[in-house]
Amino acid sequence: MTNLGQGIGTWDNPDLGRLYSLEWSLHLQRQVGTWLFEIGYAHNKTYGIWNFGTWDKNLQSFPLWQKLQTPAFSATGKPAATLDWNLTVPSPFYQLPGVSTNAGIYTSKTISLNQLLRPNPVYGTIGQNNPSGTNQNDAALLKIARRFSKGFSLITAFTWAKLFEDTSFIGPQIAGNHVEHKLGGEDRPYVLSVSPIWEVPVGRKRHFGRNMPKVFDLVAGGWEVTGNFRIQAGKAVVFSGPAFFCGQDFSVSRDKRSLNQWFDTSCFLPFPNANTTQATLQAYPAWTGVKNMPGYNYVPVAGDTIKNGVYQDFATYVQNYPSRWGNVRADRVNNLDLGLRKNVNFSERVRLQLRADAFNALNHPRFPAPDANPSDAAFGRVTPTQLNQPRGVEFGIRVSY
Repeated sequence: MTNLGQGIGTWDNPDLGRLYSLEWSLHLQRQVGTWLFEIGYAHNKTYGIWNFGTWDKNLQSFPLWQKLQTPAFSATGKPAATLDWNLTVPSPFYQLPGVSTNAGIYTSKTISLNQLLRPNPVYGTIGQNNPSGTNQNDAALLKIARRFSKGFSLITAFTWAKLFEDTSFIGPQIAGNHVEHKLGGEDRPYVLSVSPIWEVPVGRKRHFGRNMPKVFDLVAGGWEVTGNFRIQAGKAVVFSGPAFFCGQDFSVSRDKRSLNQWFDTSCFLPFPNANTTQATLQAYPAWTGVKNMPGYNYVPVAGDTIKNGVYQDFATYVQNYPSRWGNVRADRVNNLDLGLRKNVNFSERVRLQLRADAFNALNHPRFPAPDANPSDAAFGRVTPTQLNQPRGVEFGIRVSY
């Protein structure tokens, strides 16, 4: 009875068992001269990810949640302003002996009806932190490398991968703890990286101009070019907020995509609220099913506090479509860094190097993910804020001795 009514808060599951990760990989390598070819496959599955947050152990029953959030209508067809679930009723705990005088339920004369329907109504959320999430990553790996020989080396790596995670509910927890099997936040289907180093074969003791005078070699010889090119898929866009979904492919091809329309926004429509007008409601397409909902035919009178009769029909909504799609992603990484070196050997022990490096040499901007909340005015648009650095050039001098 200590501190009765003040809330329990959360606690960590004391019987977690063993949290573990299962990994295996298989690679095949073949060397041909100075070239190395490698192909491989890697698998990783992790158990016990701490992403679910709190599991409420004091939830009401799902049937009650559905029943009391079903809208009721007056004789004129007007929906009740407050669903039964959210009704305020006299509190049986007001100044009840044994309840902590510091508890809100002791000092308040009223209480929400849904609080009384909890298995233990004296408390609110009784939360357990339970790391029960999982993820799985599978990747095909390809690598081509050339050891530095005759003034040239190369490392090329390509990864084709898929990451799935089960780390959140697809609907409210009260609906049955339905875990969403979705693309992981770090899922990148492809990553290609190419890094060459090339000593230009011009100058003394090189293929071209092997015997050129030293004075000419100071200008024409000793040049070296380096680079790193990386192209990587963007992260999957996370859609938020309950909305109608048409069920069709809503991606837009790269040549038609713009910052103002990153995907086809017509495939989503926000749920009506109390301020949605009848004219707007009538424009909802048939696939939303709005016109078949209870209260659709209600016509508000002038000055009514609500504009339609269906806005209360979505309290028991449980999302049944994914929150991430593999074909709708944020902007990709497309970056090229270049380096130019001029090496001057004054002697066997003293060397001068002049350096010029261009980062993001092609000046490809990368933007954030688009707004993915159908209720927002900017839905489907990308904020034109560059995430990566614009082209930058750096010069340097290095002396080795």
